[in-house]
Amino acid sequence: MFEFVNRFFKKSFSVAEPFHFHPHTSSGLAVDPHSAMRVPAVNAAVRVIAESVASLPVNVLKLNGDSKTVDRDGPVFRLVHSEPNDFQSSYELRLQVQVDTLLRGNGYIYVNRAGGVPLELIRLPPSTVTTNYDVVTGEPVYSVHDAAGGTRTVPHTDMIHIRAVSVDGIVGTAPIQHAREAIGLALAMEQHASSLMGKGARPGGILKLKSRLDDKTRERFKEQWQQFVGGSANSGRTAVLDFDADFTPLTFSSVDLQFTELRKFQIEEISRAFRVPPHLLSEMGRATWGNSAEMNRWFLDSTLMPWLLQWQGVLNRILFTPAERATHSIEFDTSALTRANLQARTEAYSAAVGGPWMTPNEARALENKPPIDGGDRLIAANDDSPSERTRAA
Repeated sequence: MFEFVNRFFKKSFSVAEPFHFHPHTSSGLAVDPHSAMRVPAVNAAVRVIAESVASLPVNVLKLNGDSKTVDRDGPVFRLVHSEPNDFQSSYELRLQVQVDTLLRGNGYIYVNRAGGVPLELIRLPPSTVTTNYDVVTGEPVYSVHDAAGGTRTVPHTDMIHIRAVSVDGIVGTAPIQHAREAIGLALAMEQHASSLMGKGARPGGILKLKSRLDDKTRERFKEQWQQFVGGSANSGRTAVLDFDADFTPLTFSSVDLQFTELRKFQIEEISRAFRVPPHLLSEMGRATWGNSAEMNRWFLDSTLMPWLLQWQGVLNRILFTPAERATHSIEFDTSALTRANLQARTEAYSAAVGGPWMTPNEARALENKPPIDGGDRLIAANDDSPSERTRAA
């Protein structure tokens, strides 16, 4: 296990107010990370974002002009690509930290160094970290609380902090907090639907007794009725009673008929909170063969890309020195998510390279591919040389 480096600061600090959940909602149900994940739409939204971020390969690229090549040498590649520590894979670490961010607003990774070189990345539970900031420089400083009640100070240069949308710019606010009323209503409707199904879906009608019953007889009548129709397993059975009674069936009201629409609307509300297309939450009402590919591209551009850019920015800033950042870059490889658009990208690159505004090596750099000999020559629009066209392709 790692050991924090004790540091003493002589400057004054302002402590950011610890993030507290406001679990209570107008529906009467509390919304916290555990209860929110019981809502299938929230569970799906959290998983599709976190698993997508975690499943994308992360590479260390060596920059040489406009070209980029994967640099497998050095400790940073191993930490971000495969083995951040002795007990987790890169996938597991990124998955848990992204889940922390979506459910609690903040994800923390401590960078354990030896001689200034990063050796391992350790995920810290968000509940153990308090964010402070220097009132003079504005730099964040992190206080980490251990199980024994002790506190250690970690500078921002040793902490990878992934945050959700922040109101104060210091700590993030989880999407489930912004959407807690929508999630609370979804929970209430889940419970209501379960209760109805457990009681035979709904009262099938009204029993009108033609004579007044004493307490003992009324209890016996109730037991007989529940024996025939109580619970979903008995739904639809025919009741045979030894009482003189009439049964009047009940019809569904407009509210009953709109219950399914209300539940569908809550899926759309949760979709808005997490910025996830509804079809990825298994709401296929507006999905077609034609627009599914477009919605997948929208998911990459509008949902995943902001998270990926934040990860890349923090990883580059914390794991590289300023001099190293001039020659190296940590980037996610999103080609696995854009393979369906390979034909469109290929056509665009062919048109660009065949025109006077992009060289072959510039196009290859966009795909994180190494340069080729002669690939830095810009082909003029009137250059119809077959050899040049072949080389460009």
